[in-house]
Amino acid sequence: MKHGLTLKQKAVFDFIRLYIKANGVSPSVRDIADGKIDGQQVMSPRTSLQSVHRMIKCLEQRGWIQSLPGQARSITICD
Repeated sequence: MKHGLTLKQKAVFDFIRLYIKANGVSPSVRDIADGKIDGQQVMSPRTSLQSVHRMIKCLEQRGWIQSLPGQARSITICD
């Protein structure tokens, strides 16, 4: 079951969705931290990769995304 998102969580979720649509693969943690798609800044950059990891884990717990532990670019959007 999906739960609501904070503004920062929504920004990261929207970025992941747009990145997958633009590139056909999910973003890496560093891609999310950079906040750029095709060289254009679409989200405020994050200074800490750890904060991105926490955000991904939170989005998983809330039912918005899924990812495979230890596997790069494995984020998928939940229906």
